[in-house]
Amino acid sequence: ETRERSIADAIESAKKERAAAEAASAEMRAALERARAESAELIRRNQQEVAAAKAELMAQAKKESEDLLQAARKTITEEKRQALAELRSQTVDLAIEAASRLVQMNLDEGKQKQLVEEFLSQLPKETRV
Repeated sequence: ETRERSIADAIESAKKERAAAEAASAEMRAALERARAESAELIRRNQQEVAAAKAELMAQAKKESEDLLQAARKTITEEKRQALAELRSQTVDLAIEAASRLVQMNLDEGKQKQLVEEFLSQLPKETRV
């Protein structure tokens, strides 16, 4: 009877140990699954943060590019305006000079035409008709 009892105790102990091992294994699997889920969530969040940062950088670069382009256009417009104003001023000066030459001289029609042609040839090509 002692031997039977010893065997029964050993079997009972083995069952308890097996149950404990299975419980520990299940707990380890659950912990591993939680770790995987947390890892996947961290990866997802990091990807979202990277995408948001990329979008923000792209928007900032686009705005800076547009600002530079607008400033360049403004500069070009202003320089063009100044060049045209200078050209007009030079044209007026040349016209006044030609007119004063005509007034100072008592010229025949041929001489007047020649002076006008000389005046026109002195104008920049952009202002000639």
